[in-house]
Amino acid sequence: NPWIYKNIENAIRGEAEQKPANFEDRKKVVLRHLELAIETEGERLAYLKSKKMICWYFKNYPGAHEFRASINRAANLAEMRDLIHAYTLRPGRPEPGLTAEE
Repeated sequence: NPWIYKNIENAIRGEAEQKPANFEDRKKVVLRHLELAIETEGERLAYLKSKKMICWYFKNYPGAHEFRASINRAANLAEMRDLIHAYTLRPGRPEPGLTAEE
């Protein structure tokens, strides 16, 4: 959970816990995480490690099982990026941890 550090900081300051990141924010962060992994680990290692990492961001989201299977079948980093961009929520389904009103 990359947002845990902000929540720890808020708890120390006596501030409210941050709302969970929404679906689109998670997509942006996972794409940035992927780019940082490429910069620090190189393409081959980033590709191998990212298969597991990418799926953590979308755990409990609708369609996550199919998404995870697609990511694990991806032949390269470009295909992973395309899959992340293409992953969408079904209309009318609330995000995990959020009510339909939020």
